[in-house]
Amino acid sequence: MPAMRFTFNGIVNGAVLAVCLMLGVNISLQLRDRLAWERAAAAANVEPYRIGDALPRGNYDFAAAPATLVLAVRSSCKFCTESMPFYGRLAHDLHDTNPKIQIVAVSTDSEEVLTKYFESNNVQAPVIRTVTAEQLRISGTPTILLVDGSGVIQGTWIGLLKPDQHAVVLSEVRRVSKRSES
Repeated sequence: MPAMRFTFNGIVNGAVLAVCLMLGVNISLQLRDRLAWERAAAAANVEPYRIGDALPRGNYDFAAAPATLVLAVRSSCKFCTESMPFYGRLAHDLHDTNPKIQIVAVSTDSEEVLTKYFESNNVQAPVIRTVTAEQLRISGTPTILLVDGSGVIQGTWIGLLKPDQHAVVLSEVRRVSKRSES
């Protein structure tokens, strides 16, 4: 019996060690990804976009819609994946209530990878663009930029949003959309 207890304890300790190791690797990868974004922005000597900044018109046609939601994500970002259900509800709700609002997904991932990523998460993003971290000018993913019809940022949300913040994003999109249409 003592030998059996020793084996069982060894298995339990090994399993706990394996779980801790997996968690450590996951946290390390997330930190590495976050630092890569920050280093790229710092190397380019650019500040992240802020409310009131104008986005460059080269990549987007902001005048085509009263408001544009720019979703900055990466397929390897855990918080981006956790945000996908909200992005899906947001896209569906906006399509039903105001189909003029456009959604643009941007990433350092290739367009092919990003398209598959959105499809696998059942989210429709009609416009997908690959950009460099320097072009994107954000401090991390996921990030939502709300841009009016003239290309000026009206709202920014960074990171995994809580459910009460979801309503704020939708409310701001509707506010900016109405203001741009008038």
